[in-house]
Amino acid sequence: AGRREGACGMGPTAKQQVREAKKQAAAARRAAEYEAAAAEVDAAPSVAEPPTPAPAPFIVQERAANSPSLLGVDDSGASTRTTEGQRQPPFHVSVPSVPPIPGILPVQLRQPESLTGSQLPSLSASNQTSLGPTPPQSRRSDSSIGDATSQGSTRETLNWLWESMAEQQRELHLEEVQSVLRKLREAIALREKYRCVVEPHGNPGDVAEHSGLASAPGWPYNVEPSEGGEPPYQPFEAAPVFDDGRRYTFDMRHGVCKVWDSSDEPPPGGRSEEDCIFEYPPDLRTFTADLSRLLRTCNDAAVNSFCYRRLQRNESRFQLYVMEHEATEVTEQRKVPHRDFYNSRKVDTHVHLAAAMNQKHLLRFIKKRVKEEPDQVVTVSSSGEPRTLSKVFEEMGTTPYDLNLDSLGMHADQSTFCRFDKFNLKYNPLGMGDLRNIFLKTDNVIKGRYFAMITQELFNDLEESKYQNAEYRISIYGRDAAEWDSLAGWVVDHKLYSPNNRWMIQVPRLYGMYHAKGMLRNFHEFLRNIFAPLFEVSIDPSTHPKLHLMLQQTTGFDCVDDESKPEGMLPTHDNPAPYPEQWQAGNPHYAYYCYYLYANLYVLNQLRNAKGLSTFCFRPHSGEAGELNHLHAAFLTARGIAHGINLRKTPSLQYLYYITQIGLALSPLSNNALFLRLSKNPFHEFFAVGLNVSLSTDDPLMFHHTKEPLMEEYCVAKQVWRLSSCDLAEIARNSVLQSSFEPCVKAAWLGPNYMYAGVAGNDIRKTNVPNLRVQFRHALLTEERRMLLESEPNSETSAILVHVPLTAIADAFRAEGPNQLGSSFRLRRPLSPGGKLRKAALTAQARDRIMQQSQSYLKRSVPARVRKPTAGGAGIAEEAEDGAAARRSGSGA
Repeated sequence: AGRREGACGMGPTAKQQVREAKKQAAAARRAAEYEAAAAEVDAAPSVAEPPTPAPAPFIVQERAANSPSLLGVDDSGASTRTTEGQRQPPFHVSVPSVPPIPGILPVQLRQPESLTGSQLPSLSASNQTSLGPTPPQSRRSDSSIGDATSQGSTRETLNWLWESMAEQQRELHLEEVQSVLRKLREAIALREKYRCVVEPHGNPGDVAEHSGLASAPGWPYNVEPSEGGEPPYQPFEAAPVFDDGRRYTFDMRHGVCKVWDSSDEPPPGGRSEEDCIFEYPPDLRTFTADLSRLLRTCNDAAVNSFCYRRLQRNESRFQLYVMEHEATEVTEQRKVPHRDFYNSRKVDTHVHLAAAMNQKHLLRFIKKRVKEEPDQVVTVSSSGEPRTLSKVFEEMGTTPYDLNLDSLGMHADQSTFCRFDKFNLKYNPLGMGDLRNIFLKTDNVIKGRYFAMITQELFNDLEESKYQNAEYRISIYGRDAAEWDSLAGWVVDHKLYSPNNRWMIQVPRLYGMYHAKGMLRNFHEFLRNIFAPLFEVSIDPSTHPKLHLMLQQTTGFDCVDDESKPEGMLPTHDNPAPYPEQWQAGNPHYAYYCYYLYANLYVLNQLRNAKGLSTFCFRPHSGEAGELNHLHAAFLTARGIAHGINLRKTPSLQYLYYITQIGLALSPLSNNALFLRLSKNPFHEFFAVGLNVSLSTDDPLMFHHTKEPLMEEYCVAKQVWRLSSCDLAEIARNSVLQSSFEPCVKAAWLGPNYMYAGVAGNDIRKTNVPNLRVQFRHALLTEERRMLLESEPNSETSAILVHVPLTAIADAFRAEGPNQLGSSFRLRRPLSPGGKLRKAALTAQARDRIMQQSQSYLKRSVPARVRKPTAGGAGIAEEAEDGAAARRSGSGA
């Protein structure tokens, strides 16, 4: 009845009555709160007005433009004094423009409108506060809460409380940001600590901090662009080795090879590590301590929050840039003659040779071999009886005519998603391990002849395309030291070489299986089988002549296996892993493999550089699946990684990979079949943020269908993420920079100045990447690095685009205090007096040759503005003067 009465307008309903009662109660509560606030203001001691309108008891001072106060407070956090000795309130009436702190919205501090300078009271010791400005004092007679005067006074009091709270939050934010920046500088300093002294560079800007190319690390070859992209050696002729008069000898101690000069008599107690010729990397205990420190930094909530905002900011700025400048980029590309996406150089930075062909290619090859060589003995039965190719198919109950792609069964399907064990079985044609051993192995009865033939066909396809290149990975398992000679014999005897390919050595993490089968006694033996032949051939090429030839074409090392496998405990400083001599049962952690592969390459590169030979980089698989600490270990030890999709789960580490520009070779089609659907792949997000990403194929035999699998990756990425021609050109350029092709080859493909950062290193006539895009990427990266270097952007230099090397950030962190990284920190181990500072140990002949080539290169190719040093701000000042002069002349910067 009540509802009907309310509906007919006869009276209020029950709900309306309850609502009215709530409104009245809320109004009464607000009135009580206002009355209480007014009572507090009345209780405050009154302050007498000055008898005459005198000037304000403080002086409004303008701060210097070069040192603005971000909080309205001086650097010490206290208020300042005037010339009369009166204390100035800790805020300014007029504050100059202040550069914003990155990642934090500025808080505007405003003065209550009803107060003037003459009405502000002076501060006494009793009412000074550190929260902000002094609360306004009001005079009011006995009046009700509804009085206009009391309402204005209450509003001013509440405004003061809000301003004080905002300023306090601002101070807390600033303190947190400074702490975050310090931790990020520490992480970068840790990576610089593990940088190899002669590691071949590949990312732009790695040479920018050097005054000349002669002092740049890893520069063993001619820097002049080679004609047609040819390498600086004959593939099957031994390269000359510099003889510096030393007799090198080596020994592996605690899993790391050490090199001495045997021409001197050894001391009575034997040679010690302090007598080593080349500096050695930090030991395992130091590595585990540094890895734990990096993990703590990346797990910090404040660091993750800050890095997430910075990454989101970069992604948004890229989207805005594309909207504004896409048409300009297209216009700039159209002006370049004879250059488009198809004839821009691109490298497949992650592909395994055993699966580099597509299914149709392998099926056609198998049918042809059975048809032309049915009586070829290809394997031996368990009883020792020879088996021909035709007999193998007879025992399987099939003929080559019956074979098709479905029966071959090598393509990834729904059964392989998150099942790496089933994916490994796809390497067996028709599910038969014998066919894999016959057609896809180098060490078999026919000495890998079929595998060499199909590899040569892959080389022919690359050379036919002309602009596509690859870095095929071949395996060394570490079961026996003779594996190197066997592999090198396969390459040299079959003349496997292509100017479009370089070899990479992949080391599967299978020690646990080999030890369980009794093949290896401990992890020390595993490491010695891998690295002892390399040190022997580097010291004396005559010990392994074929290996010496193959290593000319070898550019790097990889570490592969299923990352999703459960692992043991991560080595830590409190719970360190045993040394390799003591490691027997079980498979070591991923970080354990990474450290010992990196550490031995660290010493090997110095030895080979001293002998005038090529050096190697470390680019392992990391971040495809499994634990996030794989990416942390790779951050310290690797120059680039394959996959890295797990970076989407850790903003802090993703930001560090962006700052350091570590190369990521992503394979979206491979991830789609194994671990991450294409719709969730973070490739485009990484690309928009500015990470150094490239596209790769991984295993075309399992994931691709066409004759050009790399182009298939680019086409799918273009359609799924709506990439422009400029985006594709930038990704292709990144792939060349990430690769380990020789510097002279890269110079022929990208331009002679490719190693410099920014527009100075880009030649649009070769890369098809507009200078506007390169300038945008470099500007964002420089801004982020400058923020880390200076903690606060400097208004005088923020507009000047000067490259900031990572070494500068590491040095800035070291300058903050001697104990910032603990007692174990050292960027470079000081050489012992016995070493006599034998850095790189180059002969005078080699040093003079490199110096002459470098000087001629600089005079011919590098612009004067690029050659100006930036140490101590001199380069900044000179570039500023050049830009000012250009603006005055009207020619533009």
